Amino acid sequence: MTRRILLLAVLLVLGSRLAQAPAHALMSGPADLKLDMDSGDLCGLVFFDAGREVLVLQPSYFVPTAGKESALTDEGKVRGLRSLAWVVPLPAAPDVYLQVKPGCMQEVAAFARVRPRLEERHDDTDTGMTRTRKEDDVVQVSPVVETGDYNIRVIQATGEEGGKQLNAWLKDNGFPEQDLKVLRYYVREGFCWVVVTASVKDDLPPEGSIPPLLLSFKTKRPFYPLKIHDKRGRFDLGLWVVVKNALDLAKCREHGVTTPEQEDDYYLQERRETAFADLPESARALARDHEELKALREGQIFLYRFTGTDMEAEEGLDLGALQEDLYFEFAKDVAPKPKDDVKPTPPEGEKKPGESETKPEEGGNKKPAEGESKPGEQPGPGPK
Repeated sequence: MTRRILLLAVLLVLGSRLAQAPAHALMSGPADLKLDMDSGDLCGLVFFDAGREVLVLQPSYFVPTAGKESALTDEGKVRGLRSLAWVVPLPAAPDVYLQVKPGCMQEVAAFARVRPRLEERHDDTDTGMTRTRKEDDVVQVSPVVETGDYNIRVIQATGEEGGKQLNAWLKDNGFPEQDLKVLRYYVREGFCWVVVTASVKDDLPPEGSIPPLLLSFKTKRPFYPLKIHDKRGRFDLGLWVVVKNALDLAKCREHGVTTPEQEDDYYLQERRETAFADLPESARALARDHEELKALREGQIFLYRFTGTDMEAEEGLDLGALQEDLYFEFAKDVAPKPKDDVKPTPPEGEKKPGESETKPEEGGNKKPAEGESKPGEQPGPGPK
């Protein structure tokens, strides 16, 4: 079993990160928590069709406690760690927010598991706002929306000054500040910011995950927020994408995410082509109530399993070099076939296919133009 396949199983055991301080935090704890914190490895599920996306994020976190054991309770939990805050950039404001029951990611992972082409694995364990006008630099903050353990606001920042105000708002309200270079990309493209706070009753362990969060929004192409993790330190990504039509996998590779077959053609993903009715019930429940996703619930669909390895590592993919965030392209959109066969136009003076050397109106009875010699006659002198 290659390192890649081992990683596919490890990605969903959220808590496998090395004990090292992150370079740039995307997740923060309570203001009085005197410990570093960052999000753990990334895990997500995307449903997309007809301009509607349902994005399910599995938030995970990591708190290095080596040498700071006094910050832990007798049960090994971080004393006072009862809330987490982070931000998610999206191309449009969500109109649906929902806390999801744990387990859906693991069930999809088991459904679309990876195995060798020639033999079965014995170990099956696989746990796993509309854009505002640019007339003014502005930050708009929506009212708080509550779902389960989550409190959510949507912020729209416009213009260079709006981006600075966004960072100031995040800092004043206990959210991680964003890298200005990365922030500039999202502000320029008209993204909104979903700022999330999760609160629980008991202290949390140093590493782990909390219930998945569903965000539904409009977008022209399937999307996953990846570029926002620039400069935050090494991480891995596990991502599942459910679509009606085949994706352009070469485009995905440019963003550092690949299917198992692209990484090692000895392996394949089960159920790449499947049907909505065959998905695990926990996954079907996430997309069955969205009218725009009706086509997904009928006929054949594609379920892609993507993995990103060692992103932002010293020799890994530099997210800051990406021209845009992770949008998925459809294979049919890459080189669309013309409706009719296109026949090349022959060069000037060259006969077209099926055309005789002499057109009917150019027969032997044609009268020569003035000054033009008749057939078989030597050309005369030009006009005086």
